[in-house]
Order: sequence, then structure tokens, then C-alpha cells
Amino acid sequence: MSRNDSICLSRDQHAELYGRGSQPRLIVDHPSNAPLFGAHAQATLVRAAELVVEAGDESAVVYAACGGHTRRIATAAVMSRKGGAIGLGDWQIEPGYECATAADRETVVHRITRAAEPSK
Repeated sequence: MSRNDSICLSRDQHAELYGRGSQPRLIVDHPSNAPLFGAHAQATLVRAAELVVEAGDESAVVYAACGGHTRRIATAAVMSRKGGAIGLGDWQIEPGYECATAADRETVVHRITRAAEPSK
């Protein structure tokens, strides 16, 4: 049986999972980050380097610390996959970033990284 997709966070990143009605359900903040301020009161805050999507989630948003504030760098829709697993797709990646995906027979892990700068 395949497992649900996950997002592996880099230092200075946090992600939010939204459920039905676009309600924030979970905020996952990388353990190396300074504490988050102003987090949604109705969402659970967890310090971890990886988050796994679950049934009932509708979207995931990844943020990065940038010059003293946070910036949305990627958004994905949560969808059912073959075998009953929950996956991430329809990624909207902000300029300057890319989504690296590692997959095996059981799981898909997504990592949002800065895009390589073209060599001159």
C-alpha cells in the first residue's frame, strides 16, 4: 500500500495545511527556525522538518523567510491517488523556486528549493 505524499522543509521554511472551507488545520515549522509569531489560532503548530498530507486536507502552502518577513513560495492541491493514498499536485511555484520530487514505490516526497541561477 502506498503512503501519503509529504513535504520536506528546509531551514527557514514553514508550511500550512488547509482543510475543508480553506480552514487552516496544521502549521509545520522547521525546528531550526525562530518561533513563529502570529500563527493561526485555529491551527495546530508543530515543529518538524517534514509534514504528511492527510485525508480531509485540501491544499498545502509553503513559505520561506525572506528579508525579515515570510513569503509564499509554493502552493499545491491535495488529491486522492491510486491505491487510496493522498497526494500533492497542481503545484504553483513562485519565480526563483522549484519543486524537487523524490518518489519510490511507497511514497512521494516534495522539496521546494531555490532555483539554480543560470550560469553566465
